[in-house]
Amino acid sequence: MNVPMLKRLLPCALAMLAQQALAAESSARAGKFSSREELRYCMESEAQLSQRKKNNSDYVAKNRAALARIQAEAAVIVQQQSVLDHSDEVAVNALNLVIDQHNQFVEETNAEAETQNALSSAYNDGMLTHNRRCAAMVYRMEDRKAILAERKAQQK
Repeated sequence: MNVPMLKRLLPCALAMLAQQALAAESSARAGKFSSREELRYCMESEAQLSQRKKNNSDYVAKNRAALARIQAEAAVIVQQQSVLDHSDEVAVNALNLVIDQHNQFVEETNAEAETQNALSSAYNDGMLTHNRRCAAMVYRMEDRKAILAERKAQQK
């Protein structure tokens, strides 16, 4: 055979081999459906993770607003410090009160962030566990429909 002909036949041969490999893999998986209980577990896990993700997204938005508040307050404090009459005890005490309130808010925000970081880490661990157990799941559509019908009946 000549080289140009081999160059044209090689992609066709590779495509045929890949198609046969995929068909063999597909037929091997076709006989291994997950049980309805496994599917139910994965669907419940997915719903819980979805709620936890929403909670995390809500917290992120709240935290961004808190960060903006902290930055704005800090800018005001810096500006007030630059014009403060240090001989005016009332003005000094008023600024110190503002600083104390600001620092308290920063501490509360940091404490919430630590808690949220732990929750976020737990979410990531849960997602990893879910994906390892459920990502390659093959199930019957009638099992999925049955589980969805059960959920709908429970909501009534």
